[in-house]
Amino acid sequence: LDVVATLACQQQHTHEMATWIHEEPDPAVQKVRVGTLNLGMCRKVEEFVSVLEENKVDVIGLQECYEDMIRRTTATTLSHWYVHSATTWCATSLNVLLSRYPLKDIEVAPLNTNPLDKRTAVMATVVVGGSVGEVRVCVTHLNHIEEPARLAEWRALGPYLSAIDVVLADLNALNFHDYNDEELATLKAARASSNWESPKWDLLDTIQRRAFSIASSKGETGTCRFDTRIDYVLTRNERIAVSDNPVDVPEGSVQQPSTIHTEELTAVQPSANPGDVPSEGAEDTGAQPHLTVKRRGLVDTRGWLTDHCLLWADIEVYQS
Repeated sequence: LDVVATLACQQQHTHEMATWIHEEPDPAVQKVRVGTLNLGMCRKVEEFVSVLEENKVDVIGLQECYEDMIRRTTATTLSHWYVHSATTWCATSLNVLLSRYPLKDIEVAPLNTNPLDKRTAVMATVVVGGSVGEVRVCVTHLNHIEEPARLAEWRALGPYLSAIDVVLADLNALNFHDYNDEELATLKAARASSNWESPKWDLLDTIQRRAFSIASSKGETGTCRFDTRIDYVLTRNERIAVSDNPVDVPEGSVQQPSTIHTEELTAVQPSANPGDVPSEGAEDTGAQPHLTVKRRGLVDTRGWLTDHCLLWADIEVYQS
């Protein structure tokens, strides 16, 4: 496996926490903002860094990232960040985990054996410290042609998923609940006219029946150039619960609501279905989540940075 596990710039890192644009945190509550963005092979370093800074993202998963793009980014403006990456689907495209916090227990999982459409998952533990401690994160980008291939790739993640808290991904997969009847009819017609795969829901149904919930915002017009939602922040139920009513920050805005009225959730327990994809890891223990997602946002970067939107979610943990 061709892996760029640790780029040269990381060797120069010290373990000092970088200065960042965050308000002073409540000592009893720690927030980590995680995000995902398919860069679409763009090389706009300054614009990319500006998006991260303006939206105060702490940990981001990148798909379709050129190696020289991430080298230039981490060699200059983000030289204090930590990075781990692996090639995927073509020799020049990387899945990248970029974090202002140190990374440890780095792994790369091959998701298929197709040399013409190589798919991988990048995994690492983000060492946040304080009341949060550690969060296990996975970055991946699944097949863009057909649902059976995506299901097989997700199945290949099975041995790793029980340890993963957050998935930052371009799944190239649709969620049935995102579309009303009119939107669904339009989507089916558009795909039929372009000889594209008809809408399939198997992967997201499987993911949500099992151990993960969707923590990211849908967006008013989807997350990619086709106005469909294929990019996701997923959180593992028995560790991270999504609020019944998460606050959706207006698109493109970094303003935070002054008062948040939401309640703590217990985990939504996944159901066992004999027809599902085989087990994704350890059986659900019914444990209560240690973290919650209460705020999330979407920044429409389509047309000026890439063909996808930046999605982010705030993970909050409370000291017991």
